[in-house]
Amino acid sequence: MVCRDGVAHLYGAPDTVLGSGAWIERAQTLLAARGHTAHRGAHITWSSLFTETPQMMEGWHRAGYLSVEMETATTFAAARYFGMDAVSMVVVWDDLTRGRRFLDPLPEQPLAALNRANESVFEVALALAEQV
Repeated sequence: MVCRDGVAHLYGAPDTVLGSGAWIERAQTLLAARGHTAHRGAHITWSSLFTETPQMMEGWHRAGYLSVEMETATTFAAARYFGMDAVSMVVVWDDLTRGRRFLDPLPEQPLAALNRANESVFEVALALAEQV
């Protein structure tokens, strides 16, 4: 996770922070069991979705990032700071592989899929919490 959020560095995070492989694997397995595909790769945490520009999105896509979100870098940085494991599951609206930005509207069918994915993420988060 690439840190561009303005907070992760306060926890001494380097430019990139990683989650806990075993927990990410568990989450991915549980999401797959619910019919979802989890994408692992480079993502970027940005401080404000409303300040993204098409030029930024294109640059991030060319750099190989899969998505943009706002929370994961700080979550991973805080976990690293306190010596804890961390996992992040986000349903991505900013899909750099498709050129879709947060401010772009979603048609009815993709919106229904987004809502179903959000529900699954909550279910998987609870299932993971039971394993702690």
